[in-house]
Amino acid sequence: MSIEVCHINGSKLVQQLKARRDVTVSKVLEMTASEIPKVAQLHAKRPKEIPAELDFVTVRMLDMFDNGRAPLLDSDLEVFRNMGARRCLVDSFSASDVRDAFEVGHLAGLRDVLSVANSENYAEFAKLITYGAQENARILAAAMAGYHDTARVERGETIQARRQLLAEVLRASTESAAMAAAAGILLPEGYLILICRFLQEEGALDRALDASRGVLGSSPGILWSTEARRDEMLVLLPVNGDEDAAEALSAELVIAASRKVRSVRAAQALATTVGSVPETLRELRQIMSVVVAMPDAQARPYKAAELVIELAISRQPALQNRLVDFLGPLERGTDLRLTLDELFFHELDRERTANALNIHRRTLSYRLQKIREFSGLDPSSPHGIQLLRAAMTAANLSSSRVDDSDAPPHHPSLDSRVPPINEPGRSPS
Repeated sequence: MSIEVCHINGSKLVQQLKARRDVTVSKVLEMTASEIPKVAQLHAKRPKEIPAELDFVTVRMLDMFDNGRAPLLDSDLEVFRNMGARRCLVDSFSASDVRDAFEVGHLAGLRDVLSVANSENYAEFAKLITYGAQENARILAAAMAGYHDTARVERGETIQARRQLLAEVLRASTESAAMAAAAGILLPEGYLILICRFLQEEGALDRALDASRGVLGSSPGILWSTEARRDEMLVLLPVNGDEDAAEALSAELVIAASRKVRSVRAAQALATTVGSVPETLRELRQIMSVVVAMPDAQARPYKAAELVIELAISRQPALQNRLVDFLGPLERGTDLRLTLDELFFHELDRERTANALNIHRRTLSYRLQKIREFSGLDPSSPHGIQLLRAAMTAANLSSSRVDDSDAPPHHPSLDSRVPPINEPGRSPS
């Protein structure tokens, strides 16, 4: 970075700050890296880059201040426009990361230089602080302009801009509106948030995404992302006074995915404003953990209002433990837990359950009788089946510890759902 020469008045304060700028640069880098993970990652990858940038801005602002508090030149600001563009295009910073880095850096620099303030230089220090705040705002504006212009123009498409917009919306960032403009869309009043998860099936996420692309591309305002670790798809459907239309799209997405994936779990919740998206998403993840745990969840988006009992179970560990205790004795029998899994998955249809287990109807009846004998709950009665369903849900919740950062609870039946194979002595009815 070249620094254009200008007339210097020779301020003792400026010379003192320039002489110790290595300390200032170190303090600023330390604070920004600790507060903003992206900065730490970039510094680890290219350790000379950020210190050089900080040294440039420190020297340049001190020199221009010493030159009668002259504003930074357009050539100076171009450096920061290019920096913003590079953060977007090369380093995959979010717009919030860029803005936060400048604001945290300005605060860290101010805190450090104040350490040399004293009664003799106080008046000049006050002018320096005012000048720094004024020019930092111009520097930040230049960097953000470079960032947004890159997202809009240099990529030649809006895909990355949409990804960045999704990141900003999920953080309720003040950059959401600017990123929406870069993506060529208008922010809606709110979003219907949909989470779809695909359980224990190789390649399920890719197949579901392929089946859903038509719906995902039906509106430029739809934002979505996938997370392979969870086999999960997150979709934000715009709502502008018509929640029913968004819910119809949500249902259509789940139906499309279920055509290619056997086991789909889905939940949805309404964020009435863009700013409420992060909190709504946190609540939705709790709902999703319950949907994944339900042994009879259907391929449709569930809402919190219809999961009152399940959510109550998830929030009361003592109740969970009591329900799980009903299932303990089933370990004494053969495949009794697996049998319950299949029974609930097939909506209590005994013929389909027997076929899925590749056993005779009489064998299924025998197992259900053993379940009643061991657990004390009759799977043939409404009360018994309700308690067994609650117990299965509680068991799945307990195994995942209701922690959405973990893998979904294991469903043994999902490993065995293959077309029935006739074996000697084990033919379907």
